[in-house]
Amino acid sequence: MAPIPDTILLRHTDVWCRDQRVTIVGVPSHGLLAIIGYDSTRLRVLGVIAVRERNGQSVYRVPGHGEDLPDLDTAAAILAAQHG
Repeated sequence: MAPIPDTILLRHTDVWCRDQRVTIVGVPSHGLLAIIGYDSTRLRVLGVIAVRERNGQSVYRVPGHGEDLPDLDTAAAILAAQHG
């Protein structure tokens, strides 16, 4: 039996940056990208979100922020603020 491929995550958050919605895309086990302009020709990467397991739950880390984050919206908001 062939191994099950990793699931690709595509999530439009409620966070906005430069008048565009922040979208999270990637494979959680390998890393996620926060992007704006998902549905346009002007795609821009805001940053990378790392997914880690802590006490049986997923937590998120972004560069420049030294703490675990509880959810993707919080991670997206921090990256948006860094690029605001």
